[in-house]
Amino acid sequence: MFDRVSFVLVAPSHPGNIGAAARAIKTMGFSRLVIVNPRLPDYREHPEAVALATGGNDVLAASESHATLSEALEGVTTAYAMTGYDRQFGPPMVDVRSAALQMAQVLNSREESGIAFVFGTERDGLRNEDVERCQFSCGIPASAEFSSLNLAQAVQVTAYECQLALKGGADIQPEQARFTD
Repeated sequence: MFDRVSFVLVAPSHPGNIGAAARAIKTMGFSRLVIVNPRLPDYREHPEAVALATGGNDVLAASESHATLSEALEGVTTAYAMTGYDRQFGPPMVDVRSAALQMAQVLNSREESGIAFVFGTERDGLRNEDVERCQFSCGIPASAEFSSLNLAQAVQVTAYECQLALKGGADIQPEQARFTD
């Protein structure tokens, strides 16, 4: 089921964030990274992306690249727009843990399902029209005083919640954990 979950970065500006996102999803057992309209088309070979992918270089190299979000979401049955706030005219808002549990239920019940978590630009997030292409809006609960996450951090938190949901809970054995720089 892990191979039916995509992490989609829309118009990322910094190749390092793409590399760090590749590392983040690989660490959690995922491999599908999709990039929409990157500022630098050669991001896969960019030194900063390669350096920050650290062990996730295969995910970075195999990432898909599309000109539009519509193209990137072909074959996806449920997409979650990762956004920090509920929009007046957007899809319903759920927190990331609820989204991950919902995603696991969908993947368990329908073999043809594809799920995508869609992240916006580092500076401005997702545009309204991109949010409206998704079935749900999804947020990561954070401090009301300062709720800003780096793009790769948001991908990491989302991937973590998704792998917990797909494994059936927080029953990760300590001896399975490996800590690296």
